[in-house]
Amino acid sequence: ATRFFNKTNQWIYVPKTLYLELILEDGSIISSKNTVKNDNSLLVNFNLNMAAFYPKNKKTKTTQLKITIPNYGIIPEGKKGAGHKAWTFIDEIVIE
Repeated sequence: ATRFFNKTNQWIYVPKTLYLELILEDGSIISSKNTVKNDNSLLVNFNLNMAAFYPKNKKTKTTQLKITIPNYGIIPEGKKGAGHKAWTFIDEIVIE
């Protein structure tokens, strides 16, 4: 779980996607592309249930975790900072 700060009038935008990659003990890789649902609040929460994509029959452990969070991109026309790259502010990342 994590959360993003969302203050578009200060050029801070929530990312659209979050990629998660698990590298397992046996060398296999599990990847997940996730949409970040922006509810336009100041703090946008993101939660992912690992059990939803982790294979049930796997008895191996995860040895590496890679999280990729692409920037929102260029601020749209009509918005403060239009034409510039948006900032991404992320809070702590919690893994349970």
